[in-house]
Amino acid sequence: MILSWAFFLVSVVCALMITSVKLPLTRKYRKVLISTAVSGMILGVATWFMPLLLRKVNPVQSKKIAMEQLPITSWEEPLDNPITTLDTNYDEMSWLKKIPDSQKIKFKFKLRLENDFKKLITIQENQFVYLDQDGDLRGFDPYTALNHWKIHIGIKKIITQVVGQKRLFLIDAPKNEMLRISCIDLLTPSILWQRMIPESKEGAAVFDFETQSLVVSTASDGIWSLRSKTGEILWKKPEIYTKTKVLLAGKNFLAFEPPVGKNIGSWYFIDPLTGLVVQKKNHIYPEMENFTSFNTAEGVEVLAQVNATQYFLLNPVDLTVIWSQTSIDPILKLTIIDEHRFLVAYENKVLEQRNLKTGELIWQKKMNQVDLTAFKIDAAQNLLLAPATDLDDRKGTGFYSLEDGNYLFTAQMAEPALGMDFFGDWFYLMGETFIWAFQHTN
Repeated sequence: MILSWAFFLVSVVCALMITSVKLPLTRKYRKVLISTAVSGMILGVATWFMPLLLRKVNPVQSKKIAMEQLPITSWEEPLDNPITTLDTNYDEMSWLKKIPDSQKIKFKFKLRLENDFKKLITIQENQFVYLDQDGDLRGFDPYTALNHWKIHIGIKKIITQVVGQKRLFLIDAPKNEMLRISCIDLLTPSILWQRMIPESKEGAAVFDFETQSLVVSTASDGIWSLRSKTGEILWKKPEIYTKTKVLLAGKNFLAFEPPVGKNIGSWYFIDPLTGLVVQKKNHIYPEMENFTSFNTAEGVEVLAQVNATQYFLLNPVDLTVIWSQTSIDPILKLTIIDEHRFLVAYENKVLEQRNLKTGELIWQKKMNQVDLTAFKIDAAQNLLLAPATDLDDRKGTGFYSLEDGNYLFTAQMAEPALGMDFFGDWFYLMGETFIWAFQHTN
């Protein structure tokens, strides 16, 4: 802009000198001034309109245009005024006054969503990622609520999700009898690759840091190992029917194959690099439903649920059972707190905390007012969050102590909580149209 005015000024000065009566000019000098005046005017006009032209044609000058040029990704600018600061008289946040001083919870922001919230996908250091009601991925900075983006992907239902090496892997079934794997780069963010797996509509996945691969259990189409950067197939084991994720067992993968028809099923120890079966063993419990692996000082161990009422701790290296427990009531889910404790939620609204090394009971609580299928825990703060189920209080989120299971307080919001999660010393409550962020302060 300044350069344009400079060219215009040169043109005006030259024009004044040409038309001046007091300053007679030679023919040669007059031609030079005329040429300079015309050139200055042309350059002034050009430099005046050039930024506008570049903004339309040069993707580097316009972030929105540049992002829309990606083949399957479109981005959005940050929402206008997305943050609502805390107002002590604001009824919606009045429950903060009731928080015990020992909790030291500080309200950070309230984010108004452009499209309704459906499901939280993941919270990472630089991204809060969720699925909206249209099946598109959306995200923003979890600490500032800025830098909003959207990826058109059209997911109806996520079967499983895995995060590894700043990449998000989503598995859904857009068509009958076919799985779709989408790899999302969380740094850009953008879709790196997609792959379809035929003849399957269920499964699970795990990211292996040693081989930098995504290992997908596809049930009827066996086990696939994919290179995480490109989606290239490293190896396949179509003969192993399993829909639960493989486990790390020493230097090998451990795959559980349930009994199907005449096939009695087995445990398979698989070489992560080649896919070769190193060893095959018979089942301890053929009816195993799900399991979660975790690291301890002694190595990797597995907390597994056999059926609706039985669970046990397994050493995956030699398949020995460390301890086993049987309950009377059906189990909703097992949740590991840390390497010493885990929770057992039952259908009869009972929650138990048990010793992970021995299976012994630590405490037991009846929780009629909350949804035990959707609770979240923060081991560092010893907190448990669970959405209320009472019709008169369905907009509430209950806070409980992991030390003894006792009730602490309830968060009241303007709409029912559809999700909640912890990330470091922050925690988030998600409604249909708003996301609230809070932080524990020392």
